Amino acid sequence: MYTLTRSEKLDIDSERLVRRIPFFNTVYEASAQQFSLLMDLAEIIRCDSGDTVIRKGDNDMKLYFLLKGQLGVYLDEDKDTAPISSINPGEVFGILAMVSSAGRSAYIRNKDNAKQAFLFRLDFKHLSEDSPQSRLSLDIKLIFYRMAVHNIRWTLELNKISDPNHKLVSEIRKLPYVKVEAGSDEELQVLKQQAKAMSDILFQWNESSQDKKGP
Repeated sequence: MYTLTRSEKLDIDSERLVRRIPFFNTVYEASAQQFSLLMDLAEIIRCDSGDTVIRKGDNDMKLYFLLKGQLGVYLDEDKDTAPISSINPGEVFGILAMVSSAGRSAYIRNKDNAKQAFLFRLDFKHLSEDSPQSRLSLDIKLIFYRMAVHNIRWTLELNKISDPNHKLVSEIRKLPYVKVEAGSDEELQVLKQQAKAMSDILFQWNESSQDKKGP
């Protein structure tokens, strides 16, 4: 993988690619200044054919959005195996490991003989820290965690539909609903708790599914 220089970012019009993603467009509409700050804090990564973006078991704190291209998700390092799923432009990945402080659960790489992919990579601490010195505003963190909770909940709902008798369905039903003032710091803390709780269940679900498939 290769981190683009400032001039190379301009060459590919990285800001236009980033604003195609609903999360970043929402950020831009809320605050052009905060959007520019995110662009400054992030790295734009070029991923060539066969490059690995994430390795299973890693504990780094990087969050990714795919800007262009397509990536494969793999359960092992063998490049001859077929991906279990794909990541398409506009999708975010790495959220589960971030909010659960857990190791990466899969390998993510650009397929052999595939076109170049471009990624937006951000240190998760900028979104997770609660310090008054944080450079990102409360509003931007709320936009992110609302998106994260929505995405994780949607995945759990799809899992429930595909396997309604799974033992973890009862755990999903136990997730509490907490009503707080919208736009408040309290909402942010509740969203973080919800993301963590749902991510833990999704991790367990994924592990149980892998166990069923066997080696």
